[in-house]
Amino acid sequence: DLAGGFACQPREGMGCGDHPCSWSFDGLRQRRWCLSSSPYGDRWRTGDVLGCLLDLDLMELSFSLNGRDLGTAFRAIQGDGFYPCASLNVGQALRFNFGHAPFLHPP
Repeated sequence: DLAGGFACQPREGMGCGDHPCSWSFDGLRQRRWCLSSSPYGDRWRTGDVLGCLLDLDLMELSFSLNGRDLGTAFRAIQGDGFYPCASLNVGQALRFNFGHAPFLHPP
C-alpha cells in the first residue's frame, strides 16, 4: 500500500483498476477500469506502443495506442501521489519508458 492508496493483491485477484485509487486500460478487452469497467479504446497487439498521459492541471488520464489518442479515459481523478502500475498475464512482457529514451510517439 503506497501512501494509503492502491497495492496489487494478485492472490485476491486485485490488479490495476480494481481499487478506487487505481485506473487502468485493458487493450485486450478494450475496457477502462476503476472498480468497474466500461468500453474504451482499441484492441492492442504484440509490438504496439501504449502511451499514458496524466494531466495534473485537469486531473485527467488518457491513453494512446501507437501514437493515436484514444481520448480521455478518466476525469476528476484524485490522489496524493501517482505511481505507474501494470498487470500482466502469463507470457506477457512490457518495457516502461519514463523519458530515459526517445519516445516513439511523443505526447
